[in-house]
This record gives sequence, structure tokens and C-alpha cells, in this order.
Amino acid sequence: MGLLDNLLPTPAKLYWDSVVAGKKDPITESDFSPDELAVMRRMIGNKTQGGITYADYEPSAQPGLSGLLTPAGRVVNSLGQFTYNSDPEGKTVTDAYDFNPVYKDESTLLKAMQILSTFGWAGLHMIGEDVLPKGSGRPVNIRLPNR
Repeated sequence: MGLLDNLLPTPAKLYWDSVVAGKKDPITESDFSPDELAVMRRMIGNKTQGGITYADYEPSAQPGLSGLLTPAGRVVNSLGQFTYNSDPEGKTVTDAYDFNPVYKDESTLLKAMQILSTFGWAGLHMIGEDVLPKGSGRPVNIRLPNR
């Protein structure tokens, strides 16, 4: 995307690259800002392995448009749930950039209502569900070295 890279929040860049442009290469730490990487570090803490779920995010970091305003919100909108492992040099976050089937089986009317009530956000998710359904997304491999 070039010039827009510094203007768009991380979730928008990842969505464009993955869903619209069809990139398949791994998503890495270079795709995230230092503040977003700090959120991942803080959430993982001193744990050596495990997973982060939506419940682990701070209450203000929720999926949706308002989540684009904070680093934690951008992480939840980019990765959602993820796993991590540790080794002597640091931690590695792994995931697949794909979309859970939230809207797949809803009626057309209900889908339209969701799109309107979320100012289009649900529509983007619906497109993501079709293009990158669960299990078929880009690999995520984010390295968080020890400091």
C-alpha cells in the first residue's frame, strides 16, 4: 500500500493485505507498532506458554471500530485470540490470521441489520469469513525477544 502504511491502523493494513490483496506470507513483529508489541508482552507477562483469549484483554480493548483507538484495541482487532511459547531468547506469538464464522448462518436481513448497526464493521468481517475462513488464514509468527 506504500504511502498509506503509516496512516492506517494495523488491523486495517492486515485486513487489506490479507483479505483484499491476498498476501500469504507470515505476519511478523514488523507488522506491529512498538506500542502494540508492548501490549502483547504485557498480556503474556512471565508465563512460558499458553494462550490469550478475548477475556484476557483489558475491558476497553474490544473488537470493533472503537478498538482502533488504542494499542490493545488494535491488537485485539488484528489477532484476537493467540497462543505463545517461550525459549531462552524470548517469546513467540503464533496464530492464523483468519475469521471465525460469526455471521455465516444468519439470514440476509439479520446480516444487513448487523452491517448497519456496526457502521459496516460486521460487513468487513463477513467478507473475511468468505475469503479467509477459520483454518485457512495467513500464519502469524511474532518474535518478542527478551529485553
